Amino acid sequence: MPVVKLFLDRIERLIKKSFSKEELRELLFRLKAEAEFENGYVVVEINSDRPDLMISEGIARALKGLLDIEKGYPRYNYYNE
Repeated sequence: MPVVKLFLDRIERLIKKSFSKEELRELLFRLKAEAEFENGYVVVEINSDRPDLMISEGIARALKGLLDIEKGYPRYNYYNE
């Protein structure tokens, strides 16, 4: 399985919420990933069918959905001129 190493504070800034290590570990487990913590980093082992979790923005988007902060992709308005 792929392993990524991310800054914990970056994930928290993207979500605008702080997590305990256990809370984040449990949330990532619900996303089919396993987490370990070392020196301000989160080392995440990701299931191969979740390539969206290979960057911090993808993890933040998925966590926002789990936490009912923001669901789905953003909606964009467009205008015909």
